[in-house]
This record gives sequence, C-alpha cells and structure tokens, in this order.
Amino acid sequence: MTDENKTFIDKHAFGISCVIISFFLIVPGFLEAVSLKLENFQKNNDYTTFFIWFNLWWVSMAFVFSKQLSAFFKKDKLVKRTLKSLASLKLTVFLLSVSSILVFVGTLAQTGAGIWEVVDTYFRCAFSRVDLSIFVPGEPSENLARLHFFFPGGFIIGGCLLVNLLSAHSLKFKINATGNRRIAGFIVTAIGLYLIYYLVEQGIKTEDIPSAYVDSYKRVLYRLMSGLSSTTVLLIGCWLLFKKRAGIVILHFGIILLLLAELVTAFYATEGTMTIAEGDSVSYVDISRDFELAISEPQQKGKSEQSITVHQSLLKENIGEWQRVEGVPFEFKVLQWFKNADIKGHEVNDESFAGLGKEYKLVPVKESTGVEEARVSLPGMIAEFKSLDGKPLGKYVLSHRMYIERNPAFAQDIEVDGKTKKLMFRNRRDYLYSRGTNTPVEIKLIDFRHDTYLGTSVAKNFSSLINLSDKEKEIDRKVLISMNNPLRYTGRTFYQQSFAPDESGTVLQVVHNPGWMIPYLCCVIVGVGMLFQFLLTLVKFSRRQA
Repeated sequence: MTDENKTFIDKHAFGISCVIISFFLIVPGFLEAVSLKLENFQKNNDYTTFFIWFNLWWVSMAFVFSKQLSAFFKKDKLVKRTLKSLASLKLTVFLLSVSSILVFVGTLAQTGAGIWEVVDTYFRCAFSRVDLSIFVPGEPSENLARLHFFFPGGFIIGGCLLVNLLSAHSLKFKINATGNRRIAGFIVTAIGLYLIYYLVEQGIKTEDIPSAYVDSYKRVLYRLMSGLSSTTVLLIGCWLLFKKRAGIVILHFGIILLLLAELVTAFYATEGTMTIAEGDSVSYVDISRDFELAISEPQQKGKSEQSITVHQSLLKENIGEWQRVEGVPFEFKVLQWFKNADIKGHEVNDESFAGLGKEYKLVPVKESTGVEEARVSLPGMIAEFKSLDGKPLGKYVLSHRMYIERNPAFAQDIEVDGKTKKLMFRNRRDYLYSRGTNTPVEIKLIDFRHDTYLGTSVAKNFSSLINLSDKEKEIDRKVLISMNNPLRYTGRTFYQQSFAPDESGTVLQVVHNPGWMIPYLCCVIVGVGMLFQFLLTLVKFSRRQA
C-alpha cells in the first residue's frame, strides 16, 4: 500500500494506540479522585475493576482499528505477522521510553517516601499509582493530593520487553546449521544450559560455612570462573547453530536471565537483621520491612517463646474497626497507624492509656527515604483491646522504635481472662531451621570487635566471632564474620552490618535470595557475548585493512 492510499489511521496507528492507552491509564485515577464511592469500589473490587477497564480498552482499540484488524486477520501467516508486530523496533523504543519515565517518577516519589515503598509501588508491580502531588514542591492541597493516574509498572514493562526480545529472536535469528553440525549444536547448547542451571541450583543448596574464612575476592573470582566455563560451552553451542550471530544470541540470553533474576528477587528474596548481645544465642531473623503484633506467655527460663502473631496487613487493613483473629485471645481495634514515629514522654501521665501509653506518646515523623542516617522507617500504632466477651482491656501505645532499641519496656503486660500475657509490636520473625528439618539453628556471639585506625574514629575492622550450632547436621563450630567476608548458611547470607551503641553486641544483615547466583552468571554471559562480537568485528576490520 502506497502512502497516498493510506488512511489517517494507517499513517498514525502507533500514535493513536499510545493516546488510547494513555486515556485508559489516566481516567480511572481521576474518577477515583472526584468520587469517594468510585475510589472505594475500585479498591475493594480490584479484579472486577481491572476486568471492566481492560475490556473497555480492547473494545475501543477494536473499534478504531476495525479495518486494519480485519485486513490483518484475513492475510496468510497470521502468527508471523503477530510476531513482527511484537518484534517491532518502535515497540522497543516505546517501552524503553516508558521505563525511563517510570524511573524519573520513582526518583521524584522518593523525596517523600521510603526507598522500599517506592520500589514496591512503582517497580515491583503491574500498574503503579502516580500521585500528581509528587510533581509539585511543598505540601500539596487536599484536592491535588487526591489526583493521580495509573502507569505501567516494572512487571508490565519488563514482561513486554521480554516478549519483544523473544519475538525478535524468533524472526531474525535463524539456525544456519544443518546435518551433524545442527545436532552437535543442540547437544552442546543443552549441556551449556544445564551447567548454568546446575550453578544456580548449587548456589541455593550448598551450605558454604567455610566461606567466612576465605577472602571475598577469591569467592567472587570462583563464581565468575564457574560462570565463564559454562558460558564458554554455551557459546560453542550457539556458534555451531547461529555462526556469526552467536555473540548477540548469548548477550540477549544474559539480558533475559537478568530480567528473570529480578523477578525471583521480587517474589522470593527477604532481608532482615539479627541482633545478638555477647554471650547470647539467637535462632531467628527480624525481617526488615515486615511487622507483626505478637502475643506471648511470659518466657520461662530454659524454654523457647510461644507466640501468636497478627501480621501488619491485618493491622492496617481496617483501621477504626474491631477485628477478631483466630487463635488470638482478644479483639483489637487499631485507632491510629504511623508509618514512621518517634516516641516521647508526656509532661503529665495520661490515664486513658494502659501500659506505656501512660508515660509515652507517638509523634509522627517524615518517612525515611533510605539514603540518610535513619535508613528505615520505624512504624507505630495506637490500638484498643477487649476480651472476647466484650470486657475492655485498655488502650496501648505500641512502638517499633523501642523494639529496635531493645528497650525492655517494649513488651507490655495485658490481662486477659485472669492471665498475664506479653504484648509486642516487632518485626516479623523468620526462624532458622536446618535445611529440610524442624531443628533450629542457633548462632551465639562469642566476641565482637570494632577496631579503628590509630588516632582516628575511622573504622578499620568490624568482626563478629560466632558459634554456629546445628544439631541435626552435627555442626558446632566457630566462624568469624567480618566486613566483606560473610557467612552463607541455611540458604541465607550473614553480613557484618552494625553494632550496639555500647559495642556490647553485633547487628548482622541477613539476606535470603534464592537467585543470588544469577546476576554473577548474567555479568559473565553478557560480557562473553560482547567480547565475541567485538573480536569478530575486529577480525573483519583487520582483513579489510589487509
């Protein structure tokens, strides 16, 4: 079809598509802003809402492009035409532009929100909700604060880029080998893929206790060399199949693997801390961004704590409403929730509260952005409790700051049916178990060292000498954890992070990420692909010069 025969819609199909998509991303947010009923409906019926707007979107697209779609479906090789549309370079540029806008919006949002809240709200989601107030400096007005629009999140953009890349490969990267070369190429490529899978699996399963005694650069070098060997096998297989395009295939495979690694990290990775005083033993990790209300019996000497917990999602879900949770011996109502709060003393005791609330009050403070000295927000709440038969049990101030500071007063007494229980607002606990068993793994701090350069306060060394005890595997040994020399055990990595203000204990950062080995492999795979293509181009250039 010549340019003269093209209609306006034919000429501007891509631009019209962008306008229609933008319309259906902007309108739902503005409807929520002008109507509280619509806002509540869309929040309480998210799947129904998505179904309605999605159907309106594709019906609008079908109506505008009816002639183009009918011509598209009448032609032969429908699958190939669909792949060509998905593999379009325009789509690649569009997705990269959208991702750049998302990064810009996320950066602006971080001026008023914590880094992890921004990650969850904008990047680790299908659709992000963008408040217009982030584009306006200062405190927004009430009307402006309600205005927002929806934007493709990291999952949508990443998924579309993945489809775009795979579609381009299916069309442009044809297998050139035939006969025995083709068979050999498939076999060698399969071996290379298996070796990469094996390295990832070993990274998950291997209990690498001695790693804390090995220099960090040696461990990193070992992982990179392991990745290089498997990537070399994969490169040989791709060269047999794709010949001169083998390097590009390898490079794109590394990018795809990196996208999948982020997906694994988003869904399965957790990060927490382990605070241990010298001489004490701990068998759990405090998950950094996850909180719970714990109700426990007063701990008896020689016995482990038995607790019933209520996750933060239930605490924040219905603020101002009484809630009853199975197993919890009372009903509770969260009166106020603070994303980040400090705790200060009253000038006069407030007798309307029980426990700490008589002497202390919560003061809201700006959320931590994750880059200043206070790197995490410390939430708090005011909650009211009553027994299951309706007897008032009091109103309590619950502060996570007191738990972080290890203030003994953070565990408050509450009388329920004549029994005294402990009420604690703390991080969700992830208990350490020997792999495949219910036997707890204990870590005891023997000695913590904080060395500085002579005559200065500059840190020279942080180190924690611990005793790792795993009765199931008959392990009882000392391990030194220091800066850049972590311990890897129970599928977690224990880093030296910080220490108690009086240096009486240590704070270990504990990361659990099943896909931790994949980024190492991706760096090697992408590097090998780029090096192969560079050398190939260099050889061609040299031959031309000769």
